[in-house]
Amino acid sequence: MQYLAWIREAARHVLASNLFVLRPTPGDYFQPAIAISGGLSALGMAPWLSLLLWKPVAVGAIFFAVRAYTRRSLTGLWQRRAALLLALFFGSFSFVYGSFGLVGDLFLGFQAWGYTFGLLAVAALVAALVSYDRARIAGSLRLTPALLGALAGLLHPWQGEMLIVILLATELAIRRRGERRRLSLSLPAVTVIVTATPLSYYFVLGHADLSWSLAREASKHSFALWTIALAVAPLALPAVFGYRGRSRGFLQTTTRIWPAAALLVYLVSATGISATPLHAFDGITIPLAVLAVHGVQHTRFARLRRRRLLASLAVAAATIPASRTARPR
Repeated sequence: MQYLAWIREAARHVLASNLFVLRPTPGDYFQPAIAISGGLSALGMAPWLSLLLWKPVAVGAIFFAVRAYTRRSLTGLWQRRAALLLALFFGSFSFVYGSFGLVGDLFLGFQAWGYTFGLLAVAALVAALVSYDRARIAGSLRLTPALLGALAGLLHPWQGEMLIVILLATELAIRRRGERRRLSLSLPAVTVIVTATPLSYYFVLGHADLSWSLAREASKHSFALWTIALAVAPLALPAVFGYRGRSRGFLQTTTRIWPAAALLVYLVSATGISATPLHAFDGITIPLAVLAVHGVQHTRFARLRRRRLLASLAVAAATIPASRTARPR
């Protein structure tokens, strides 16, 4: 209903106000997908349909973005397939506020049901990392990573923050290893500055608009870190083996840094600066899946007979039960 309210406002004014209070509120919220849906509604399309149209877009975007990420991170068809399936459909159970169930933000398949814009933001984040890696290898300054980062930040600020933390930490780690490129600081500087622009907008919005300020306070709910840890443990444990050896290149270093970056954004979101800390772990299965597949390749499992069958059964056990459970009620 919140999405539909924003679309209704965007159909009339482009910028949305708060329709859930009796007093008038300023129209100061801009979100690109909402604005497009508002434009379609202004042309006569029902708001619910202009919202629903984003679902196939989000599903397609996350599939192709994660596929590109796994292709550049792993070698071997079956390794890439396993990582792709785990990244998109891994889900495990935990105790959520005293009940046994799934943590929706940790399961991309679950987000596809109704959290479309969050899913789009994760896709933009992954696509930005892949595009950045390509630009870095080519030694050229490209705006695509920056624009994708800005899009991620506008759609879902946590993913914009995540991209900035990952890029800065990865560049620092690579430069400390002595791996320098002709590109110098131009590509990371442009990407970080452009990505930070919508985050500055949200910061101002949270302090200048009472509705957003109250929403931020209401969203500062605590979410136990052990609940998250228990949910990702079946994937995180084999992922630990993926840290063995020295990382090579930007994307492999990024994969190793991503989980720590998510934890940092989670901790910052629990303070007065931000809110809803759980969103920091949106998309965490992507680096964990790559690390898990990479790590298993360097264990004794790789020498077992019928290892492909055993791996298929393991992937099925990590995806099918949660997929059958994660249905809207």
